[in-house]
Amino acid sequence: MVGKIVNCPHCGKIISEDVWNGSLRLEKVKCIACGSLRTCKDGKRHTASGKIQRYYCKDCGLRFSNP
Repeated sequence: MVGKIVNCPHCGKIISEDVWNGSLRLEKVKCIACGSLRTCKDGKRHTASGKIQRYYCKDCGLRFSNP
């Protein structure tokens, strides 16, 4: 059974509340600014050395790359 459905304020996608809260996520990435584990993937950044995963913090709103 899927929990409550929410509209992601960041990307506009319709997702389950479990996914938004991070309970179904296996990989936990800590925000480099506030230390929160409530982060989600936010695309990839293209650099000279290749693609780098970007993340978005749901608590402080920071977008960051995890080197």
